[in-house]
Amino acid sequence: RYDACLVVKKEFQPKGSIGFKQLAGGKYAVFRYKGAYDNFYTVYDYIYSVMLLQNGWRLRNEPALEWYIQSPPFYKPDNFLTDFYLPIE
Repeated sequence: RYDACLVVKKEFQPKGSIGFKQLAGGKYAVFRYKGAYDNFYTVYDYIYSVMLLQNGWRLRNEPALEWYIQSPPFYKPDNFLTDFYLPIE
């Protein structure tokens, strides 16, 4: 189970198992990663155990987001580009 996000320019009514929620605004720490998706565990580990602590950021009670900028099938894994958005206070 997962959430997928897209921009909706007009109101609509979800049907069946499709739901709807609006992402909260606010401040996000953004980290760009270039490489294969296999390394996401290592990326998240570094972000949570090093970057958040070093910068003294506190997480908000909102989900982290991933934006797949360059992804399959158009790019090879070494050239995948992903932004990680962590909601911070």
